[in-house]
Amino acid sequence: MTSFSSIDLSAELHTRKLRAPDYQSENEALAWLADTLAERPDHIAQELANTAMRLTQAGSAGISIEEDCNGEHQFRWIATAGALERYLNGTVPYDVSPCSQVVERNAVILLHRPATHYRYIRELDLPVKELLLVPFHRGGRPAGTVWVVSHDEHKTFDAEDLRQVLSITKFAAIATQTVGVVNGLRDEDQRKDHFLAALSHEMRNPLSAITASTELLKHLSAATPAYRKPIDCIERQLAQLLALVNDLTDISSIKSGHVTLHREALVLQDIVTRALDSCGAALRDKQHRLIVDMPETPIRLEGDGTKLTQVLVNLLNNAVKYTPNGGLITLEARQLAQRVSLKVSDSGIGIPAELLPRIFDMFMQVALSDRPRYSGMGVGLALVYQFVQLHHGTVTAHSAGANLGSTFTVELPHQL
Repeated sequence: MTSFSSIDLSAELHTRKLRAPDYQSENEALAWLADTLAERPDHIAQELANTAMRLTQAGSAGISIEEDCNGEHQFRWIATAGALERYLNGTVPYDVSPCSQVVERNAVILLHRPATHYRYIRELDLPVKELLLVPFHRGGRPAGTVWVVSHDEHKTFDAEDLRQVLSITKFAAIATQTVGVVNGLRDEDQRKDHFLAALSHEMRNPLSAITASTELLKHLSAATPAYRKPIDCIERQLAQLLALVNDLTDISSIKSGHVTLHREALVLQDIVTRALDSCGAALRDKQHRLIVDMPETPIRLEGDGTKLTQVLVNLLNNAVKYTPNGGLITLEARQLAQRVSLKVSDSGIGIPAELLPRIFDMFMQVALSDRPRYSGMGVGLALVYQFVQLHHGTVTAHSAGANLGSTFTVELPHQL
C-alpha cells in the first residue's frame, strides 16, 4: 500500500493548464440550486451532487458528512451521483476515509489513484484516476466534503474545476442541515403514525364493550321511556367515537401502504342511498334542507363500494358540520362521457381562498370564528382525497369565501 503523500497532488491544482470557464452554465446551475432550496429543500443535497458532477464533467460526485453513529466515528454519503450513485447513504469509518484528511487540514485535497492507498476504494470495483475533495463548514468548522471523481484516464481536475466546486459548497452546509431536519421530521412522522395505529387498535376493545352494554341497556329499559333520551345520547356519541377510530385506522393503513380496494360492479345510486342512510340522523338534528338531484337511470361504475360510500359520507358529514341549522345541502350525481360525477354543495361557513389549496391536508381545519367547537380532527377530507386517488379519480373544492358555502366535486372513472 502506498503512502498518502505519494497520491496527494493538491499542489498541482494551480499549476495545471486551465480549461475555459463556462460562466453561463455555472450561473444557471446556481440559480437552479437556489430554486431547489426554496421549493424542494429535501432535494438540495442530491441536486448539489448532480451539479458538481455536471460542472466538472466528472464521472461521479457526492457529499459526505462527518457523524457519530452508535459510537462509530464515520462519514456518510448523503448524496451520490454518477457511477457511484448506488452507494447513497453508505458509510466509511473516519480513519480510513480521505475525507478525514480534508476535515483535519481544513483544506482542499486532490488525490491521484487513491485506490493504491485506500482499500475501500479498491473494493468499489471502479477505476478512480483522481479524487477532488473540498471541505464545507458548519458552525465555523469543517463538517464534511463535496467530492468529484474522475473514472476516465483522460480526465484530470484543475483550478477551474476547484472554483466550480467551491461555488456550490456554499450550499452544502444548508443541504446537510436540511437533510438532518427532513430525516428528523420523517422519524417523528413515523412515530406519530405508529402511535395513531396503536391508539386506534387499543380503543376498539373498550368501544366494543360499550356498544354491547348500550344494546343491553336498550333492551332492559325498553319499557321505561325516561331512559330513552340518555341512551340515545350515548349511542350518538358512541357512533362519533367509532367513526373517529375508523378514520385513524384508515389513516394508518393508507400511510403504511396496506390499503387494498375490493373492486366490484357498483351502481352510484346505491352508494348515495347508503350514505344518506348513514347521515340521516345528523341532517334531521340540524334541520337541514336536503336536495338530491340524480337521474333515475342507473349510473354504473367499478370500485370499492365501502370506501366510496365513506367518501360520500365524509363529504355529507362535512357539509352538515359546517352548515348552520336550517341551511341547504345539495347532492348531485351525473354520468359524464368517460366518468361519473358526485357534487356536494352547502350554504355553510365556506373556505377562505388561501386555505383551499390545503383543504385536503391531514389534520387541516378551517380557522373561522364560527367554526363548530367540536368539528373533529380534520381527517375526513384527507381520507376523501386518498380514497378517490386510489380509484384514479379526482376531488376538488370550491368556495367563494367565508360564509358563502362550499362545493366538493368527485369525479371517478367508470372502470379502474
